[in-house]
Amino acid sequence: MSDQAKIREIRRQLTAIAPLPEEGDVTAEQLARHLAVRAQERWSRQIGYPGDPIDNLQLSCLLAEFAAAHALATLFEADPKMANWAAVQIRDAFEDGGSVGEWLWELLGGKTVEKVSKLVGGLIAAQAVTPDD
Repeated sequence: MSDQAKIREIRRQLTAIAPLPEEGDVTAEQLARHLAVRAQERWSRQIGYPGDPIDNLQLSCLLAEFAAAHALATLFEADPKMANWAAVQIRDAFEDGGSVGEWLWELLGGKTVEKVSKLVGGLIAAQAVTPDD
């Protein structure tokens, strides 16, 4: 088996553990499990293999996946109907991505979104001149 074939087979097996729920057939438990498996995969890569350098982006993704899985699982315990509604919203955002910006705008408000965007623009420009240590 070639390396590429082995990678595809391992990916298939990881996905089979907790696949991303299909559109329209989403529960909070399914999505929380999917996110938890993704977080565990990153945990295994980042923490499980000492000696490899920590990738801050992967670590941030791990923490975000953990937080989302934890929040969905906890919400499901308190209010399964609301948790499943939230899971559908999150799953749909995974597919189209556009609703993410709208949701952030609603949560943060226009002024905060614009302020963050402006600061990030300045950060990107500064990092282009002076690489991050």
